[in-house]
Amino acid sequence: MAESFKEIYDRLERHEVKIPFKDRFTKPMEQGIKCRTWRIRKYGKPDDVFLNGHSQYRLLIVERACMGSVPEYFKEEGFRDKQDAIQTLKEIFPQNGYQPDRMGWAHWFKKV
Repeated sequence: MAESFKEIYDRLERHEVKIPFKDRFTKPMEQGIKCRTWRIRKYGKPDDVFLNGHSQYRLLIVERACMGSVPEYFKEEGFRDKQDAIQTLKEIFPQNGYQPDRMGWAHWFKKV
């Protein structure tokens, strides 16, 4: 079936980006629990889309945020509690560890 003009336009206006996730986050993302990810670099802009597992997600907000915001938003980040968030950040950044003041980017998203 051919795409409509609107479908083509919508696809061209959004960019498909790649954001890697640990396997443990697939289920919370599918359930709409995990809706935020903090990264050192910016992975996209609002309206960009990405895949994880079998689902597509749309970036809603991409904003500057410090690493210390991750434990504050532990539920939205897909963690069990603040300590789980901090421990995971220490594992992801073994050389520098958890640095609450380190600036990066918060990516808010929703399942499409």
